[in-house]
Parts: sequence; C-alpha cells; structure tokens
Amino acid sequence: NIQDMPDNAIYASTPGYPDTDEYPLPEGGGGVVEITNSYAADCLAAHFRLGTAGSFARNCVAVGGHRGFIGRFEHTRAIDCDLADSSHGDVVVGARGWDASDEAAVTVENCRFETIHRYRDGNVLHGESVGRPRTEPPAGVPRSAEAAASGSSDGDA
Repeated sequence: NIQDMPDNAIYASTPGYPDTDEYPLPEGGGGVVEITNSYAADCLAAHFRLGTAGSFARNCVAVGGHRGFIGRFEHTRAIDCDLADSSHGDVVVGARGWDASDEAAVTVENCRFETIHRYRDGNVLHGESVGRPRTEPPAGVPRSAEAAASGSSDGDA
C-alpha cells in the first residue's frame, strides 16, 4: 500500500537497463521482477514500473498519479490488475529517450484500465481492457502501516 509518493511507487525497471553509452548508467542485471497484491495511489512518475522480460504485476491496483503500469523495456505483463485515472496513461509501453525501448511490449491479461500510451511506433500492447477498473486495494493488501508492520493483511489490525 503505497500512496502519495513524489516519484515512482515501485521502480523496478533498472534490471532492464541496456548496455549503452546513451546514459552514464550501469547495465541492468536482468532477472524477473514480480509485483503481487499491491495498491498504489496518487504517486508521480509511475506506480508499477518494470523493464525485463518475464516481469509482471499481478492483482495490483493503481489509481491517479502519472502512469499506472509502465513496461519500459523488453516484454512485461500486467495480470488481473486495475489501473485508473492516470494523467499520462493507465498502461504505458516504452520510454522516452531510450533507443532500447523501441521494441518494448506489454501484455495485459484480465486487466481493467481506461487509457494507454505508447512512447514509440514499435511499442506494442497485447490485449485490451475487460471492464471498468476497481479503485479499492485488492484483498490481501494491508490497509495501514500498522497492519503492514505486523505482517497482517486486509484490514487495520
């Protein structure tokens, strides 16, 4: 449960950074990133930001902010997610300024969202919205800091 962050809620695209001289950043190490049962609201930049093949968000809700789900590089997936009210796209494919994002692709499976944005002509979105997005946290997500710290879920324990 991440809300009102001045930047990304979960910034997990770094493993997909290409080996390039475009930017003075180290190459990402690759690997699969899994985000599950998460809620993010009103975060700037992005809520769930992925960038390696096989990486996914599952049973997640993102509301408000700039971008709900962004697949910056390679082929990422959103599964059973609800993405709503993002000013720059609920589902975003690719990234500005990175040649390596030319072929980024996102697959949405059983997701509900309203808007999409593709940064580059080669970016592909596989699938479509299957209805109206829910905006409440999914079952299993702690509703308070106390619940998260105690290890409990889905309530104010």
